[in-house]
Amino acid sequence: LFGNFLIALMIHYVPFFIFNGILTGGTSITNEPVVCYDKNAKIGVHVFGSIPIEDLLYSLSLLLINVTIFEYIENIIA
Repeated sequence: LFGNFLIALMIHYVPFFIFNGILTGGTSITNEPVVCYDKNAKIGVHVFGSIPIEDLLYSLSLLLINVTIFEYIENIIA
């Protein structure tokens, strides 16, 4: 489970950082961020300058749930 999850996480985070960085204004591609967050609705910790930590935790939990369910069903069938 853990090995498959880490592989999926590393593959997922490459486009995640690229597109989330663009959408939140972390690059010079956009003059202003496409996605704006309410300051009262987030912790305030950012990764690479503009990506909220909540986005990382949300994507981490989505991947963990999917890999866990997949591995559980795979073990039932096998």
